[in-house]
Amino acid sequence: MITLKLPWPPSVNHYWRFGNGRFFISAEGKRYKMIVVGTMLMGRVKPFDGPVAVTIDAHPPDRRVRDLDNLQKCLLDSCVTRHGLAGLYHDDSQIKRIESTMHDYDAANAGNVIVTVRPWPDVAGVPATAHHPAPTLSAARTVPVDALV
Repeated sequence: MITLKLPWPPSVNHYWRFGNGRFFISAEGKRYKMIVVGTMLMGRVKPFDGPVAVTIDAHPPDRRVRDLDNLQKCLLDSCVTRHGLAGLYHDDSQIKRIESTMHDYDAANAGNVIVTVRPWPDVAGVPATAHHPAPTLSAARTVPVDALV
């Protein structure tokens, strides 16, 4: 298991830019990636080779309302091994489970994102082969489409 304390990442809205007919990572996104790489190098982090589970504990930098899913793209992409440098995993396709929590604003932890990566399926007793059947809707819970109009 590896746990890193990282700064708040740019949202997906600030991570990508569009120009000359293509999408590219913004300067802000590139700076964030360099900060994450530096943190991993200082911690001598070695990437996991197999499937992993990621836990994210996000402590917002201020009281503004934020979408939890907007911070994941830049954060998870920044933790990938680049050019043989430190990383938490080689490719984000290795991530098989993500658990994210957006905490309420707390001045003591403001702007911190705690990322924990561990091998999958060895996660809190949850087997990789756990079968979770698709939910079924009973007739009593079904809402006719024309009732929504």
